Amino acid sequence: MVSYNISNRDDVQQVFKDSWPIFALTDFWAQPDQPEVEIQQGFFKTQKSADGTVVFAAPIDTCPVVRKILDDPDKYVGQDICICGEAIQFGDISKVFTKVTDVPAIAETLTEEEFRSGTQYMPKPVQNEIIAMFQWFEEYDYYGKDKDWTSGQKLTVLNTFEQWLKKIGWKG
Repeated sequence: MVSYNISNRDDVQQVFKDSWPIFALTDFWAQPDQPEVEIQQGFFKTQKSADGTVVFAAPIDTCPVVRKILDDPDKYVGQDICICGEAIQFGDISKVFTKVTDVPAIAETLTEEEFRSGTQYMPKPVQNEIIAMFQWFEEYDYYGKDKDWTSGQKLTVLNTFEQWLKKIGWKG
């Protein structure tokens, strides 16, 4: 295990020197009112549990995809691999949710003003980031119009939204 200051570029370069592979992501939400920190760091921050264990956290299990890439790097390194179980329309999310949970749900498309009024607790840069993200999706799709969003499915079985809901038991 190594220790380093993620805000110090020299530390980061020294820690990862001669390492292959490096799986990293940034954590915008760690300091949502200072997006420049995430941009400057370019890596995610780990957390330590009470017993000193380093915790790497992500909202999805990317390990099966990462394992496939590492098992055959000549085939996959340098490619964009999209991790998406299915392309589900926004309006269908609430329908699937209700089908799985029996909890009534609806999908509402908000105007920017409605979104901002409901998220006043968030710093304005966070609101701006979320709005820009959804504008990107609207214009370019989630991965971009020219990307094969099924590329991750070719590496491993990925859950659909319905399978994911059933697996975790989330009911809102």
